[in-house]
Amino acid sequence: MPYRMILLLMVLAIVPGVGIRAVEAEPPSNDSSSSEPFGELQPFDLSKRAAAPAADSNGQARPNLDQANQGNPKVTDKRLTTNDLGDPERIKIEGVSLFPEEQLRTALSCDSIYQAAARPSNDISDFLATLENRLTDGYRNSGCPNAKVRAGRDNEQNVVVLHIDEGKRVRKGRVIVKAPPSLDEKRFVTSLTTRQRTRQWQVFYGQKELPALEESVTLWKQGESLSYTQKAREDLDAAIRLALIDHGFPFATVRTVVLSSDSSGTADLQVDIGGDLSTCPITAIEVDGLKRDSRDLFLQYLGIKEGTRADGQAFDSLCAKLTHSCRYWSEKITVEFPTLQKDGHETLPAGAKLKIAVIEFAPMPPLDKPLDEVDEVLRKTSEALNETTPSASWGDAVLEVDFVNVQNSDSALHIRSVFNIDHGIAFEIKTRSTSTWHLEHSFIFGSGEFAAIDWQAREQFQSRLMTPGEFHLTIRRSTNDNGEPAGCMMFGWTFGDKNAADGEKPRMWKVQVDPAEIVHTAHRPEYQSHIHDGVLTITGVGTQMDFDAPSGRFISSHGTTTQGMPTTKFDLHFEQRAFENTVSDIHKRSVGITNHCDSEHVLSSGADFLLHQLAKQPAMQNDLTLCRMYKLASFAAGLPSCRQLLQKCDVKFSTAVTNKTRPIEPNDISFTIPSSLPEPKDDFAKFVTNVIQFVPFAADKTFPRGSWPWTLSREAAFTYLFSNSESSMNANMAHGAREVDRNVSDGQMGPLGTYLFIKGLQTAFPRVGGSGFAAQVGNMARNDLSDAAFEKDVSVVASEESGLSALCRDTAEALGKMPDDESRQLITCFPDCWQDPLQRLVMVRKSTPNEPCNAAIKEALLESWHHGLRDAVDSDLGLLCGGVEPSHSESATPEQIIEARAPSDRP
Repeated sequence: MPYRMILLLMVLAIVPGVGIRAVEAEPPSNDSSSSEPFGELQPFDLSKRAAAPAADSNGQARPNLDQANQGNPKVTDKRLTTNDLGDPERIKIEGVSLFPEEQLRTALSCDSIYQAAARPSNDISDFLATLENRLTDGYRNSGCPNAKVRAGRDNEQNVVVLHIDEGKRVRKGRVIVKAPPSLDEKRFVTSLTTRQRTRQWQVFYGQKELPALEESVTLWKQGESLSYTQKAREDLDAAIRLALIDHGFPFATVRTVVLSSDSSGTADLQVDIGGDLSTCPITAIEVDGLKRDSRDLFLQYLGIKEGTRADGQAFDSLCAKLTHSCRYWSEKITVEFPTLQKDGHETLPAGAKLKIAVIEFAPMPPLDKPLDEVDEVLRKTSEALNETTPSASWGDAVLEVDFVNVQNSDSALHIRSVFNIDHGIAFEIKTRSTSTWHLEHSFIFGSGEFAAIDWQAREQFQSRLMTPGEFHLTIRRSTNDNGEPAGCMMFGWTFGDKNAADGEKPRMWKVQVDPAEIVHTAHRPEYQSHIHDGVLTITGVGTQMDFDAPSGRFISSHGTTTQGMPTTKFDLHFEQRAFENTVSDIHKRSVGITNHCDSEHVLSSGADFLLHQLAKQPAMQNDLTLCRMYKLASFAAGLPSCRQLLQKCDVKFSTAVTNKTRPIEPNDISFTIPSSLPEPKDDFAKFVTNVIQFVPFAADKTFPRGSWPWTLSREAAFTYLFSNSESSMNANMAHGAREVDRNVSDGQMGPLGTYLFIKGLQTAFPRVGGSGFAAQVGNMARNDLSDAAFEKDVSVVASEESGLSALCRDTAEALGKMPDDESRQLITCFPDCWQDPLQRLVMVRKSTPNEPCNAAIKEALLESWHHGLRDAVDSDLGLLCGGVEPSHSESATPEQIIEARAPSDRP
């Protein structure tokens, strides 16, 4: 009977796909660096580990950490470890009035630095210091510069107590500039109070680089909390210096003063600019990477020479010319100014050194020769795609796609999508009646609404959007493993800013393309191109693309692909007002159709609407896999714990809608703890990091605190987060090793939990498997396959305080109340290894309906343990140990096991 991985499947099936925020570097560790967090710390010396921990003066279990903590004397005193005091929900908070306590707890729960310090095996003094520092950073970031946070342990109540003196909260006011007439004050203020523009050039003062500022960042927005963090100050200083460089005054002196008003709670930013406001020339130019063109021709084309004024306009023009020339596959522009003294004056003769490094695009002609006719058309196309309002001249993009099954021509799916760069997306889906999917639906995403309409059933779900959104389509240059040109296309989505200025409002589609990558299309070996009657046609791989040759305007693209079972036919073209007309038609046709969206419970009603839509599809009856998935989804949606989760999300969603649709008010409340490490530069890495930052928070809500799945999920997340620098990675390795030691030595893992824990470690940290650690721990677990040992595993899913146990209790309750035939049908939808325990659970629950669900879960799992699961676990542990027999039989007593594990260190 396939019982393997039974609890792991139960655990992983309900863990949300979440992840981590970048974290602050911890103090350097003396451990050597390693690509695997536990690679240099294995094997553990398990011969001196106790099977069960001793208890402290408060009756709390203490893990045996002596061996793992030799490198850190502060944690060798077991009475000073954090244990379960790191749970943000248990912290007692005093003195908070500016922010809801829940915001502080949530901020801590989602802060990776705090979560890492809250490991049960960490030193309590380190934990308390981190707690104080992170909350202080949060207060400073949220406009409270004088906040004081003190954290201590209340030994009588065994809780952490926070005493907070918040001080006053400050918001951003006006920007006041005092400068000579040669500085355009209005332009200068605009550069600080609107989004930063994209700069493709780097600036150095001596050896110090000005920090790069993200395009979406607005440094000073009136009404927002004034952040007093070091990074906020550095970003503001960099923005001021870049604004001065834009003006051509890189050596001006700057003095910033924050003028606070106690009565209004706001602070004006005063920027005093003086010193040397003379223009700065470029005194030296270095060029690297030229093979095709001469230096003189290169500089002549760029229109730059020694003596040219060094300002932002010149650098922007230089970058634009390089990009739009299509002659280079990459370029890097660096501007070096002399080091500034504290008074702002340079230590070297006033002037800038310009460095230009390029990699030439081989198919292109020299700069003194024009692009060929095809390349010039595609260059114009790229310029049109990058225009701010292409819809005005091109119209709305219309994409029609047909999917036809080659084995059944009556089975077809037609999709018509309309994209408007400013207002959104609308699409319609229709299938033929013989298809396993009966679809006749329309969708609108944009224009302030989300709508899904079922025309056959005359049902719809219509809700306003929580916040403006912005799709990103980026087509950029990149290289393959051989260093050859290879394009990169990326889609993305960001939330808009409800308080953005009119010129900064998010647009539903934001397109950014590199001209060289568009031109490269005509040079790919699989494509052919020709111009006839004023139309450029590119064909290849079943596709034809047409462009208007004089203007470069994209006309249409159509083709057929036959890879795989369905044949795909598509047509892409542009129509004026297509989006407006499509949305108007959908609205007219949907008049009188009942809206199933509950404005107070948007997400709950949305889930119900989706399940209702799926229930009507023939595929739910004809496809066994889909049918099982649907039944499981419907069952889960009806469980009280899932409904409660959706209801909590409803509240959050409703609050977010309210906050996103009104301007910033003086009493707006927002407490955030800032990240202390730079965000990854790669877009995909940013996405992963933003997702992973919530893993510790999810683990807190899902698993019993300190349990092996709680530890394993968190340590895998921390490994990713702390990989930004060698010092933080080494420190995390040491902390992670102590956490693994705690789980192994605290005697709370049974044989199945031990097996799954080690398999999880081997997956996340492959060196664990070859270190001897797995065999030692596996043999320890095989020494005791008793019911008492297995009950430790059962406690993970049958404890009183975890989201997982609540879900299991709800499942047991629901299955026990179902008619026998319904419960049997539903259980067959679960994975095979789940079915026997679930059948036993139903029988136990029906025979003792008045007993607590936890008791039924325990009894059912013990029955499975007696009827095959124990033998399966023993077999798997044997494989884990390399076939080596354990030193004790499965009937060994706990005392014998303790004797074998810790002959010289008995509790």
